[in-house]
Amino acid sequence: MINWFNNGNGSIDSRISRKALAKEYIIVSLILIILVVSFLWQVFFAGKVLLPADMVNTSVYPWLMAEGNSYVPGSAVHNGGLSDPIFIYYPMKYFLKSGLDKGTVPLWNSNAFCGYPYLSKIVSDLFNPLDFLFLVLPAVRAFGFSIALHLFLAGLFMYMFVKSLRINRIGALFAAIVFMFNANTVVWLEFPTHLKGELWIPLIFMFIIKYYDEKRLEFSIAAGIFLGMQILSGYNQAVQFTVIAIAIILLINIIYDIIDKKYADIFRKLGATILTGVIALLMGLCFLLPFYREFMDSNRAAQERSSGSSLNFRYLLTMLDPDFFGNYTAGRFWLRGTNFIESVRYSGIATLLLAATGLVFSRARKAYAFFAIPALAVLINSVPFVYEVFNHIVPFFNKSEVSRILMLVPLSLAVLSGYGMDFLSRRFNGSGAGPIQNQAGQQNSPGRSSASGLQDRPVIIFTLLLSAVFILTVIISAVKFDTHIDLKGIGLDPLIRLETFAFIFFFIMTAASTVLILAGIILQKFRRISILLLIPLIVVDLFAFGMDFNTTSEESQVFFEAPSIEYIKQDSENYRVLGIMGGTLNPNSAWIFDLQDTGGYDPVIPMDYASFWTKFHGGDRVRPNGKVGTDNMNANFLNLTNTKYIMSYGFIDSRGYFVDNLEAMKNQEDSGEIRAVTWNFMEYIIPVIEVPPDSRMEFDYHIGKGEELVFYISTNPGTWNSGEGNGVTYRVFIEEEGKADLIYEKPVNPVGNEEDRRWYFEMIDLSGYEERDVSIVFETDSNSDVQNDKPGWGNPRILQANSFGLTEIVLLYNIEVKVYRNYLNLPRAFLTHNSSIFKDNEEIITILTENDNLDLMETVFLEEKPGMPVRDIAGDREGYGRDSVEVLEYGNNYVKIKSFSEIESYLVLLDRYHEDWQVYIDGKKGSIIRADYLFRAVYLDRGEHIIEFRYEPGWFILGVVVSVSVFIISIIAVILLMSIRKRKRRKGIILPESD
Repeated sequence: MINWFNNGNGSIDSRISRKALAKEYIIVSLILIILVVSFLWQVFFAGKVLLPADMVNTSVYPWLMAEGNSYVPGSAVHNGGLSDPIFIYYPMKYFLKSGLDKGTVPLWNSNAFCGYPYLSKIVSDLFNPLDFLFLVLPAVRAFGFSIALHLFLAGLFMYMFVKSLRINRIGALFAAIVFMFNANTVVWLEFPTHLKGELWIPLIFMFIIKYYDEKRLEFSIAAGIFLGMQILSGYNQAVQFTVIAIAIILLINIIYDIIDKKYADIFRKLGATILTGVIALLMGLCFLLPFYREFMDSNRAAQERSSGSSLNFRYLLTMLDPDFFGNYTAGRFWLRGTNFIESVRYSGIATLLLAATGLVFSRARKAYAFFAIPALAVLINSVPFVYEVFNHIVPFFNKSEVSRILMLVPLSLAVLSGYGMDFLSRRFNGSGAGPIQNQAGQQNSPGRSSASGLQDRPVIIFTLLLSAVFILTVIISAVKFDTHIDLKGIGLDPLIRLETFAFIFFFIMTAASTVLILAGIILQKFRRISILLLIPLIVVDLFAFGMDFNTTSEESQVFFEAPSIEYIKQDSENYRVLGIMGGTLNPNSAWIFDLQDTGGYDPVIPMDYASFWTKFHGGDRVRPNGKVGTDNMNANFLNLTNTKYIMSYGFIDSRGYFVDNLEAMKNQEDSGEIRAVTWNFMEYIIPVIEVPPDSRMEFDYHIGKGEELVFYISTNPGTWNSGEGNGVTYRVFIEEEGKADLIYEKPVNPVGNEEDRRWYFEMIDLSGYEERDVSIVFETDSNSDVQNDKPGWGNPRILQANSFGLTEIVLLYNIEVKVYRNYLNLPRAFLTHNSSIFKDNEEIITILTENDNLDLMETVFLEEKPGMPVRDIAGDREGYGRDSVEVLEYGNNYVKIKSFSEIESYLVLLDRYHEDWQVYIDGKKGSIIRADYLFRAVYLDRGEHIIEFRYEPGWFILGVVVSVSVFIISIIAVILLMSIRKRKRRKGIILPESD
C-alpha cells in the first residue's frame, strides 16, 4: 500500500519504480475523478447540462412566453451572474460545432456584426487541444463534460507540480483539491476559457522550477510548450499573470544565487527563461497574430478597463467567508459597485491555516516565491504606482480587469497549504529523528528543515493566534463596514444582515480546522487520522460554497425552438434578424438556429462596425462589455444591414414616455422626492422613476389604437436586506371625467418575501380606452412600516404600433412575440450602376446617417484607398432591367455568386469589409472595395460572371505553419535530450543532481 505520508517524489527523474508511480497516479486520478463527478453530479447522473437556461427562459422573449417553457415568466434566476455562459460561450461553441459538423473549420463568423473573424476570438477555443469532446458530442452536452475534463486535469497537473516540489502525497493531494474547487475556479467554471487557461499554470511552474533546480534544457523547452498551450487557450490575461509569476520565481532564484555566490547560474536561468518565452510565443503564433491584428482594430484597443487602485480591501473578507457580502445564488449581493464573481477569492479556512503554517515553519525557499506572488498581485491592485509600472511594461495590461490577477492568490495558497500539510506529516513521520528521506534515499533538499528539534509549543501558539485573528477580523469587519444603509443601534446590526448560515459555517470550519491541526501536533496517537481528516474537511468546506453555484438545466430548455423562430426560419433567403427593446432575442441567441444577428455580443468588437452602429444610433461608442442592441430604428441602418425581420415583445416605438415627461406630471404631494434615475439590477439596466413609499403621479395622455402600457416594478435592491420596511402596493388607474378605473394592483415586499426580490414586468392592454383623452395615474401605497421602502416604476411607457416612421415595417406574427417584416431591406447581394467616390470614409457615414430613406440600390458610396483606384460609373436606370444576382453558395469562409448585367456595374455584398477577404471573378483575382462605409463591392464588366469571395487570412496561415513546426521541433528536442541523458546514465556518467 502506498504510504501517503512519505516524501514520494513523483517527478520525471524520480528513482522510485514505474509500477509504484503508476499505481500512485491511478489512485490520485480516481480520487480526483470521484470529486469532479460528485461536484457535477447533476451533469453525470441527472441528465442536466451545465448551462443557465433560466437566464433566458425567465426574462427573454420569445422563450419567456413560448409554449414549452417550463420556467415561470419573471421568476428569479438561480444565479444572476451567469449571463455570459449562455449568451457568449455557448453560442460560440455551438457555432464551432455546427461548422465542424458541416465539414469546415469556421474561421469567419457571419452571424454577428455583419461578419467578423472567429479565429481571433478569445472565447472561441478554436486552438484548444483539449476540446475534442465537441467533435463527438452535441455542443449542449459537450459544454459540461468538457468543463469536467478540464477540472480534473487542473487537479492532476497541480498534484504533479506540488509533488515536484518534494512535498509528500497527502500535501500534494490537498493542494490539488484546493486548486480545483477554490472559489476563483468555481465561480468562473461556466466561463470555460478561464479554467482552460489556468489549468496549464502548474505544469508551466513545474518545468520552470525543475530547470532552475536541475539545469536540464528539456525542462525549459517543456515549460515553453505548456506556456504555448496556455496561449492557445485564448485566455490572454492568464498568460500575462503567469509570466508575471514566472518573473517573481526567477527573481527569487537570482537572489538566492547571489547569496550562494552561484553567479553563472544567474545567466543560465535567464537564458532558459527567455528560451521558454520564445518557444511559447512561436507556438501561440497562430492565435496571437490574428488576435493582435483584430484587437488593435477593435473597440477595446482604445478602452482602459483598469486604472489602478481597483482593489477594495473589503473583497479580501471573502477569503474568510465567501458569502460575507451575500451571494448571487441567494438572490442578493449587496456590496455596491462590485461583481461577486470578480471579487470572491475563497480557498477554505484549513487552506489558510495550513498555508500560513507551511510558509512559517517549512523553511522551504520555494515557499517564499508563493508568498511573493499573491503579495505582488495585491500590490498591483491597490498601489497606483505599482499598477502603473506593470501597465507600462506588460502589453495590454489595462485592457481587462486587472483584479483578475488575484487568481494567483488561491493558486499560491494551494501550494503553500501543501507545504503546511507536508510539515505536519513530517512531524508525524519524523518523531524527532534526523532528516526525513524520500524513497530514493536522498535527504531533503537544501533550504528545507526537518521535524527534528522543533517544539510543539510555537506551532500551537501560532495556530491558535492565527485562528483568533481570523475570527476577530470577521467580527470587526462586520461591525466596521456598512452594507447599504446607515448603521443603527449599538453598531452590531450588520451582523444580522450577514448570511446567518454562512457565518455559523465559518466558525465551524475554523474550529474544526484548528482542532484537527492541533490534534495532529499534540496527540501522537491521532496524528495520522487528524491529518487525513483535513482532506474531507476541505472538500466539505469548498463544496458547501461551490456545489450549488453553477446553474444546470434540462437540455430541452436550452434555446428550444419557439414558434416565432420556426416561423422566421421558413424564409430560406440570406437575411439578418434583430431583437429590440432589450428583452427580445438577446444578441448571439439567433446563432443557435442558424440565423444571422444584426447585432452581437463579444468582448472585442470590430471598430468599424462599432462606429457604424453607434453613429446611426446617436452614441459615441459601443459599451465596453461588447453588447450591441438598440431600440431606435433607422431605415438606412436596417436596410444596409440586410435586416429583414425584427422581433419585439411589444409594439415598436420610442421608450420611456413617462420618464421623459416627468416634469409634466401633476397632483404629486411631494414632487421633490420623485426623480428619474437608472437602476442596475442583475442583467437589467432600466431607467426608473424613483418615488416615495406613498406617491401619486398623474399624466395626461391621448390613447391611440393598439396601444399598450408597459412597465417594471420593484423596490431598490439596496434595501432588500435592511430588515426594515414591509413592502409597497403598486396601482395604476385610468381617470376620465371624474371616474377612476383600477387597471393594475400588486403588493411587493422583498424584505419579507424572497419571491419579490426581482423585477416584475407588466404589459396592460389599453384597447378599451382607444381614441380617448385620459389621465394615467401611477400610485404607490405603503404599509405601516415605510423605513427603507424605496419603490420605483421601471421605464413606464406606451407601446405603439408603427410609430417610428418606417411605413414598410409590417407586423406578421403576434403570439409569444411580435415579428415585424422590413419590406425595404436590401438583398444580401445586388448590382448597382451608379457610384460616388470619397477619400474619407467619415463623409460616407455622414451621408448615410443624415439622409433618411436613401435608395441604396441606386448608388453605392465607395472609399478610394491609396494604391486601390476606384472606377466611377454612372448608368441609366432603364438600361439594367435585366440585372440578375443569384447567391449560389453562402458559407462562413466562402461565398459564390452568379451575376448578369447588360452594362458595367458594382456587385455589393452586405457583409463586412475585411482585408483578408479575397475575390475571384471568373477565376481571376480581383479587388474588393469598401462600400457604404462597412461593406464590400466588386467592379464588374457587362455580361455574366461568377464571383467567389474567399476568406484567406495570411497571418493565420503563417502562424499555423510556425506554430506546428515549433511544436514538433520542441517535442523532438525534449525526446532527444531525455534519450541522450538516459544513454549517458546507462554508461555510468555522473549527472548533476538537484540544487
